[in-house]
Amino acid sequence: MKDFVDGALTAMVAASTNGTAIVGPHVRPVTLLIELAAADSVTYTIAAAAPGSAPAQTVTRSGTEMRRVEEPLGRNTDCYLTAKSGSPMFRVY
Repeated sequence: MKDFVDGALTAMVAASTNGTAIVGPHVRPVTLLIELAAADSVTYTIAAAAPGSAPAQTVTRSGTEMRRVEEPLGRNTDCYLTAKSGSPMFRVY
């Protein structure tokens, strides 16, 4: 985990059953930084294409568990948000 990431954080996108793309198209590897307050949580999956139905494999992170989550994303992969609570923030670098 990086000690400091420069740049503004953005409010997390709305979640959907199949997953809403957080990062969007990119042609080089990037890192998704998710910041969680104590009451926040996110559930997501990482895939090369948007899931056609609710994904079977997801990851859930909560602010009580960890405040910062860093997910490295390879070329043309994205993080798809399936659920959230609170007001999580994110940044891509």
